[in-house]
Amino acid sequence: MKSTHTTIIAKSTKSKIISFFVGFLLLLFSNALLAQKADFTADITTVCSGSTVTFTDASTEFLILGYKWDFGDGANPSDATTKGPHTVTYSGTGPSTVSLVINRAFLGDLEEIKEDYITKVPSKATILLTSGDNKLKVCRNTAIVNIIYAIGGSGTGATVTGLPLGLLGEFTDDSFTISGTPTAAPAKYDYTVTTTGPCDNDTAKGTIDVKEDGTIILTSGNDAQTLCVNNPITDITYRIEGSGTGATVSGLPAGVTGSFSGDIFTITGTPTVDGEFNYMVTVTGSCTGPSVTGIIRVAADATLTLTSGNNMQMVCGGTAIAEITYTIGGNGTGAMVSGLPTGVTGVFNAGVFTISGTPTTSFNYMVTTVGPCAKPTATGTVTVGTDATITLTSAPTTNNQTICAGSPLVPITYAIGGGGTDATVTGLPSGVTGVFNAGVFTISGTPTTSFNYTVTTVGPCAKPTATGTVTVGTDATITLTSAPTTNN
Repeated sequence: MKSTHTTIIAKSTKSKIISFFVGFLLLLFSNALLAQKADFTADITTVCSGSTVTFTDASTEFLILGYKWDFGDGANPSDATTKGPHTVTYSGTGPSTVSLVINRAFLGDLEEIKEDYITKVPSKATILLTSGDNKLKVCRNTAIVNIIYAIGGSGTGATVTGLPLGLLGEFTDDSFTISGTPTAAPAKYDYTVTTTGPCDNDTAKGTIDVKEDGTIILTSGNDAQTLCVNNPITDITYRIEGSGTGATVSGLPAGVTGSFSGDIFTITGTPTVDGEFNYMVTVTGSCTGPSVTGIIRVAADATLTLTSGNNMQMVCGGTAIAEITYTIGGNGTGAMVSGLPTGVTGVFNAGVFTISGTPTTSFNYMVTTVGPCAKPTATGTVTVGTDATITLTSAPTTNNQTICAGSPLVPITYAIGGGGTDATVTGLPSGVTGVFNAGVFTISGTPTTSFNYTVTTVGPCAKPTATGTVTVGTDATITLTSAPTTNN
């Protein structure tokens, strides 16, 4: 009984073990079926037009009966029905969607679709200069105008070699820009820009010619001059060196110019205006050249203007003249006078020269300005007049005479001297006149009545007078006053 029972237990245990393993295997099989999926990979996903991509099946391998590949737009071959791997050549540009369908026995198809999985790009990168100068001349330490290249085709970037120190290249948004300020020694620098990307790359070449600044050297040593207007300056010369090819000048006075010949820049001419002129000479050429400055001080001629308006006058002896004034202008610093007599002086004060005083004699004077430039002069005359004189030159009693009616008077004559220039008379009756001629005043005629007269001299100074009386007598009369016959 014990042996039989033991056998029954052993069979039962074996049966359970077998059932467990069968169940476990069914579970694994079920999970495998549930986990199975379609999948694939590509050795590259960005492909140059005309290049190949290798696709490899990555599906879960279990009860797969067949494959159906679709490699998308531009693919050659466009599809396949075997497991692979498959090498496909793509043409054109743009995205391609790739799909794989696997056929499973009794369980239906599984599909993997990868949208825009392959990106087709042009077979070659392109590079095109769009801005700036690829044969650039630039001054050292001067920022360049940016040189810009458009990167196209399959290009995804760019690099540059050969740039001078201070310049760099940078790729941004499909553009490669060379910029900066060259600090390298003057020379010609050949550079090359090379595109980067998955396909064939392209290059662009250029030259950056770094120039040294020009220099300017004063060779005449007279860049600070003082001179009079309308007088030529001493030529000012500069030598232009380095990269300088010329020079310009600003700030010169009218009449003065600058010119370049050979390697010498010369400032020359005759200033026609006065003032202080600060000029600047700037080097020109392939580089921005330095500038130098100088000064030309142009002094004006002195000016002399009569402001009193009485440079021709006459005064009487012992009388002060009316002040004669001159304004000194321009570059005049004073004035002096010649020809003044005793008693008359000339004084300069605050830009005005004044002649004043009491002369004892007539005089001609000259005023001369003082200053560094032209010194104009002015002249004038002051006449000192004398008192007039009047002298009876006819018989001593002729100025007081008695004549008979109807008889002419004895001519009365006066000599007009000194400063006298004429004479007038008052008090003459009808028939009597006064006439001035050649310094003599004559009263003559036949009076009809007695009269008193006054002769007055004419002249600039004292005008003395002379008087006289002419009595006209009547004839005597005799009348018989006794009886008419008594006289006989």
